[in-house]
Amino acid sequence: MSNLNETIFGKTYMIAVDRPNSRVENITLGDLMDELDLIPDGAVPSTLSVVWHEKDNDAYIIEIYDYDSGEVYWEEPSDEMWTENDDVLTNSLLMWGGLENTVGEIY
Repeated sequence: MSNLNETIFGKTYMIAVDRPNSRVENITLGDLMDELDLIPDGAVPSTLSVVWHEKDNDAYIIEIYDYDSGEVYWEEPSDEMWTENDDVLTNSLLMWGGLENTVGEIY
């Protein structure tokens, strides 16, 4: 796959997440991923890198990894393996992560 982009999120960068009762809450990407059980116990990433690409004016997230260690915490699952947690994570990043505005920068 060509034309991959990478957006790096610092430990304190906030994104939003939809909550029950139509609430939207600001949370760090690391805390959201931890809440969704996507970061192993004991791991404390300082920066998370989101790898994504665009196709037909839509963004697709490929993977999220610890920028410092290189450990991959999330990879795009196949359709059969897609879960509600994948929806929460990708929707938050696509709607409020500003991926297209933050290419190659640390936030």
